[in-house]
Amino acid sequence: MTGAMLGDARRSERLEDMVEVLARKPGVSLPEAMGDEAALEGAYRLLGNDKVRPEDILAPHVALTVKRCAKEERVLVLFDTTEIRVGGEREELGYLTHEKGRGFLAHVGLAVKADGGAPLGVLHCETLVRRDLTKKGKKHSGPEKEALRWHRGVDAAYGLVPEGICVMDREADVFTLINQMDEREQEYIVRASQNRATPEGPLWELLDDTEVVTTRELELPKRRPRKRASAEKQHPARSAHTATLELRTRRVVLQTAHANRQHAPNPTYVQVNLVHVLELNPLEGDEPVEWILLTNLPCASRKDVDFIVDSYCSRWVIEEFFKALKSGCAIEKRQLESVRSMTNMLAVSLPIAWLLLRLRHLSRDEPSRPAARLLSPLMLKCLRVLLVARNRRPLPKNPSCRELTWGIAALGGHITNNGEPGLIVLGRGLATLLEATAVAETIIEAEEIVINL
Repeated sequence: MTGAMLGDARRSERLEDMVEVLARKPGVSLPEAMGDEAALEGAYRLLGNDKVRPEDILAPHVALTVKRCAKEERVLVLFDTTEIRVGGEREELGYLTHEKGRGFLAHVGLAVKADGGAPLGVLHCETLVRRDLTKKGKKHSGPEKEALRWHRGVDAAYGLVPEGICVMDREADVFTLINQMDEREQEYIVRASQNRATPEGPLWELLDDTEVVTTRELELPKRRPRKRASAEKQHPARSAHTATLELRTRRVVLQTAHANRQHAPNPTYVQVNLVHVLELNPLEGDEPVEWILLTNLPCASRKDVDFIVDSYCSRWVIEEFFKALKSGCAIEKRQLESVRSMTNMLAVSLPIAWLLLRLRHLSRDEPSRPAARLLSPLMLKCLRVLLVARNRRPLPKNPSCRELTWGIAALGGHITNNGEPGLIVLGRGLATLLEATAVAETIIEAEEIVINL
């Protein structure tokens, strides 16, 4: 957060102090985290200040994310929208998909490495407040059309990381969006949801005329049943299993809906590659996995098609990111008075959620990577001391990412037999470590003052 331009140096200093405290205790309430009334009142004033904007708070993190992206050969920008559901009465709360819910939407663009999905940081975040509902309770009539958030997101990504590959789920199957990215040669992968018109007939009817490129296996996580019928229909429950997928491709031409009409005004056509992913021999009782992916990436070889499928699978990382935001940072439990305060708090929490997600990724996907540079020497010393003091397994001399992450999780109360540490326990452990490091820094500074005296 260093260097955030909030219009006043005192606000920027207040932000840095607040973030430092919250990073130590990401899952606790603001009163508990801030410690005293003066600090708490300062945090409330900062978050509610009408001159403080979420994009200004997040700007330093975005700038560092761009630098991290520049070091990578290929970068994916994962886009998705999550509902921030809050309780109680707040000023200007909006409606959510379910009529009884109140809160706002957060549309996020998360950058990850194309090879392995390591999270690099947040590039874009837009919040939307639905002021009213239609009878179906799914759309709103705000000043900015909600569906255009996808356009605004890819515009922002193109301005920051023009070579980034935008990866989006079915809700982003918008013809104008695909056409916009295609015209400026911005690479994308979008899961199709609509049986679009093509010169050869409806899109779904062309699937049988695709060419089999390869088959592959994919580990699918368990998906629990959804409470709402509409959500269950879109994301049906399934068992965790290894799926055998058949990958097919072909070139298709998408067209505007009115292109075949007589005297149609300026019909638009977009050539895309279609990748049809279908599960062979699904488990009894489970719906087979089927993805229809639209992309302007090449599909000339098996390697090309595997890359497209792997990139779409990386979209699950942003769902884990939202879990870190809600579980690890407790964004939905913040007792703030207005949407302005909540959206500013969201901007403060996004980099902390990224840190939690990065720690867990390193433990799971890069377990043997040396971890010496992930923590400062003082933090590493504090972690060693705390683990010994709590009769936990001590860190080896040169710990790996996995050993380091499990050590932090142990401070949060993680039990080894429970398997991989979750985001909540990691958040607790990180809070303990950062707080201990802050105390150690204070002692060292005091000792230096005494020596100088």
